[in-house]
Amino acid sequence: MSSTSNEPSYWNHLAQLWSLLGSPLRPHSQDVLIASEAASNLAANLLHRSNLQALLLGVTPELASMSWPEGTHLTAADLEPGMLAKVWPGDSSTRTSICADWLSLPFPDAAFDFVLGDGCLVLLEYPDAYIKLAHSLRRCIRDDGRLMLRIFCRPSEPETLQSLLYALDAKAIKSFDAFKWRLIMAVQGNDVYHGAVLADVWRAWHRLVPDAERFAQEQGWPMEKVGVIDAYRDNPARYTYPSLQEVEQTFSGYFQIERTQSGQYELAERCPHVLFRPA
Repeated sequence: MSSTSNEPSYWNHLAQLWSLLGSPLRPHSQDVLIASEAASNLAANLLHRSNLQALLLGVTPELASMSWPEGTHLTAADLEPGMLAKVWPGDSSTRTSICADWLSLPFPDAAFDFVLGDGCLVLLEYPDAYIKLAHSLRRCIRDDGRLMLRIFCRPSEPETLQSLLYALDAKAIKSFDAFKWRLIMAVQGNDVYHGAVLADVWRAWHRLVPDAERFAQEQGWPMEKVGVIDAYRDNPARYTYPSLQEVEQTFSGYFQIERTQSGQYELAERCPHVLFRPA
């Protein structure tokens, strides 16, 4: 994560709750396959290099432990020690981790062939931190390298809190993880500049669901997963959900979109993998 997401107590708490989180916040197995195939395709096109140098933004264990091309060396960068201590699966002969700010990465120019990030933009302020990230990553990526980000994008037509209630009543939301993501996006609406303050999300949640235990029973969702949302209470951290066009605009001059791809799980259409080539 970057220095713009400067709520260390929240991220330490999130690290402790990691096992209770599911997709779309954590990558689905389909996301892991898409990322692995992108790395393999790039390695196949860079036959003049014996080892793929890869950078992981964050410590997402599913991506750290995925099938990487033979000879890959992976470096993971995260600013929060709690995430490194509790979520990172551990250093080895083929992967290492460092505490670093994504917006000011401590690597030489053109150090990496492939940079991979899962949901990284949600932590950043729009548009300034998006631009700083693009600049920071472009400096570190070789001209023939690639950047792949799974981006949490808001829907073209914002949902309302009332429409979420209708969806719940119709049993049209399959998991609490998906409901929570839709709730945060509904609180943000189209105003990516402001984003969604998690304390505001908790207040909206409490208005919608005054009795969490009854809600969990009615929906058939484990209370331990529903209770994770209490980490948002009085939390000043802010999430941002851009459109793909807004990402393209802030990254222009540094990267161009080569292709997009999505899985088939719940809300996957709002979590596209975007493969960028250096501009």
